[in-house]
Amino acid sequence: MDDQKHLIEVRDLFGPGPGTQEEPPTVVLHGVAGIGKSTLARQVRRAWEEGRLYRDHFQHVFYFNCRELAQSRTMSLAEHISKDWADSAAPIGQILSQHKKLLFILDNLDEPKWEFKGQSPKFHLNWSQQQQVHTLLGSLLKKTLLPEASLLITARITDLGKLIPLKQPCWVEVLGFSESIRRDYFYITLDHVCHALVSWLVCTCLKQQMDQGQELSLTCQTTIALCLHFFHILQAQSLGTKLWNFC
Repeated sequence: MDDQKHLIEVRDLFGPGPGTQEEPPTVVLHGVAGIGKSTLARQVRRAWEEGRLYRDHFQHVFYFNCRELAQSRTMSLAEHISKDWADSAAPIGQILSQHKKLLFILDNLDEPKWEFKGQSPKFHLNWSQQQQVHTLLGSLLKKTLLPEASLLITARITDLGKLIPLKQPCWVEVLGFSESIRRDYFYITLDHVCHALVSWLVCTCLKQQMDQGQELSLTCQTTIALCLHFFHILQAQSLGTKLWNFC
């Protein structure tokens, strides 16, 4: 609502709202395409796994990619949740019995053509039974399945409630990354690429020695020394061409 706009941090999405002590069970992150809604949703899951976010609030956080779910005709909630465990004997019943401590992230909920209209508002599903995907999601959204679980939804449109049944959602607009966060995000990505490049250089140089039947004796102590060694073993091209291809 226009008279309720204020900035909010991600860590406060499931805290008490302004002027109320009630914690919103359903939060909808909306915004234009490409603003970072899905990235933010995945970061929430990752931050929880690393113990940096919502650890005192939620015992389990489950991420649902609605684009992928739309490719399946039927599924059970237990089937989807068990994918997060390497052990097939995951205690699904015990986990879902404490649904007040659960957070379900439904990413890109508005993109598939769901058919929620016409579903009975009174139906109740068992978490272990196979159901059509839209029926299962509809039961989560209507709070007929795990009514005390929290939901974090991402969507492009603000009139999501006209298409999908939502129970008292809290609407939050994603404004995008600040300049400092964009810089950090870029540096992290660049750091990963650099690590991959260095690993590729090491493997290429070692493979060259193996192919020539030489003893593996790569002793480069710095990245510069490794690059010079790489240029040295590529003798078929001029140095200028080597540098250009390397860049």
